Amino acid sequence: MNLLDAAGPVSGFPALDDICQHRSIRDAMHNIQQLIDPVRLNASSLATWLDGLDTEELAILCDRSVERASHFKWFLGDSADGYVVWLHEYKTGELPDAVGSFAASVHNHRYSFVSQVLTGSLLVSDFLLDPARQFPVFSETRTIPAPSTYFLSSDKIHRIDATEPSTCTLVVQGPPERSYSRVYDLPNETFDDMYDLPTRFPKLISLLSGEEIKVASGQVGSAQDPKIHY
Repeated sequence: MNLLDAAGPVSGFPALDDICQHRSIRDAMHNIQQLIDPVRLNASSLATWLDGLDTEELAILCDRSVERASHFKWFLGDSADGYVVWLHEYKTGELPDAVGSFAASVHNHRYSFVSQVLTGSLLVSDFLLDPARQFPVFSETRTIPAPSTYFLSSDKIHRIDATEPSTCTLVVQGPPERSYSRVYDLPNETFDDMYDLPTRFPKLISLLSGEEIKVASGQVGSAQDPKIHY
């Protein structure tokens, strides 16, 4: 079985449906990591697959892809069970120089994922929670070269420090395990929770409703404005 068999941005990834159905996220991730092993899938085979996409598939891919401060997230497709396949194309070597880069912050994710480094390499710092302060402390820095795969659980705290030029990674993202990711400010020992859009949507309605009330009462911009937590 190959991840790319009968797969596409429109059709999804049937291979993921086969191996993820009725399995825990941890068990599914173990199977997916075997599925994207470099022996089965590599940068060249992915390039051939991408080059073979038709006009409709390419339109969906581009429409759902996004640009981040540190990298491009190319949407390749998803599965019926909420797994999403991305191709990450990193822009620059020194990620902390990318202003507002989530990847370069000390953070975790809402979801677990498995990844194959297709080209280049990642320099990653790992952190552990101090049991007394319940705050991250530095653990180690490691290099993840191509071609290799790795698993990252949703509670793993990490930071991408740098990448080699032209680094690309294939990422299979699992279903959300909570509604937010956490970003840590180590010097100040504070953190911000970054909520997903479905969770934020009711706050958007509250914000708009609150603004309508303030406009009617002449209180726009007052200290009573609702606070939005990002």
